[in-house]
Amino acid sequence: MRQLFKIMQKEWLDIFRSKGMVIFIFYIFLIDVYIAGQGINIDAKNVNVGVLDEKGDSVYVNKIVSKLHPPEFKDIIYYQSRDKLFKDIKNRRIMVGIVFGNEFDRHFGDNKEVHIQLLLDSTVATISYFTYYYLINIIGDFQINNGIQMPVQLDIHKLFNPNATPAPFFSLRELIYAVTLLSLILSASVFVKEREQGTWDLMLLMPVDNKLIIFAKILSQVIVINIGFFISMGIVIFGLFNVTVNGHLLAFFLLTFLYSIALCGIGLFIAAVAKNIAQVGMMSILALIPMDFLSEGFTPMSQKPEVIQWLSFLSPMRYFTIGMSNLIFRGTDLIYLWDEFLGVTVIAFLFFTFGVRKIGRLF
Repeated sequence: MRQLFKIMQKEWLDIFRSKGMVIFIFYIFLIDVYIAGQGINIDAKNVNVGVLDEKGDSVYVNKIVSKLHPPEFKDIIYYQSRDKLFKDIKNRRIMVGIVFGNEFDRHFGDNKEVHIQLLLDSTVATISYFTYYYLINIIGDFQINNGIQMPVQLDIHKLFNPNATPAPFFSLRELIYAVTLLSLILSASVFVKEREQGTWDLMLLMPVDNKLIIFAKILSQVIVINIGFFISMGIVIFGLFNVTVNGHLLAFFLLTFLYSIALCGIGLFIAAVAKNIAQVGMMSILALIPMDFLSEGFTPMSQKPEVIQWLSFLSPMRYFTIGMSNLIFRGTDLIYLWDEFLGVTVIAFLFFTFGVRKIGRLF
């Protein structure tokens, strides 16, 4: 344990003695995350819709639902109860829920005021915004085409994000980018710097087991990354954007730790291949780009091609992005997050084991 702590202490001193690295970490965890939180607009596409017709087999309801077609809307799922509809929105099976009351068909035919309840998953604020106006236009066009002129009132409930503000979600997304990029760069650079500075041979002469050296160097970077992550969460996400964790806080910590371990495994592979720090940076970007494509970045996974959806199971960022969104914003029960935890755990074990073996060949 003393040897482990001494090696970790040496790595921490190297980081804090480098003013450029300290400034970079400060910028990417705080300033960059805040800037990204100002919002990015995204159009709606392939939105899954749940429909509850309380009367059952209503003529006008079926006609309205028939207008929900691709590319804006994808799967139309019919429900028998409000509880089941809300549960599926909470657990991300659908993004939009539409409830037609018992009297909808009769009041619609009699030109009386009718009510339609619209449930929107506003964790994807911009998509829910566009979806809302698409539905408004569809219902308005339906009235005109059928020669019916009467007021339609939508009772809207914006779930998980009442003000439909995009800032918390895009800032969290940028924070995930920061954790990913820093995990790759820091875990690889601690080994590459030894070669650049000519201290690699001296490190090999240390009376310390090779695996302990690798573990200590990686653990020191994982701790720095997790500390930076939670400081950013506290100051930017929880502080400036006033977001609260609706799920289990311990699960939130555990998922972040497992994700950083998985990325450090990739970083070890980069360290075994790269010859200098410049190559570490380029290879880290090269690893980040496909992981981003294979995750729920700015669009839900359902909006991506089926091939990308299958390949996404290979990306640790997919599991982390989905798990973080569910734990922070939706408060999803842990029983519905087992696949995210299992996926990131398996990938962390495989990547880290492979990375240790790859870098171990250099000792």
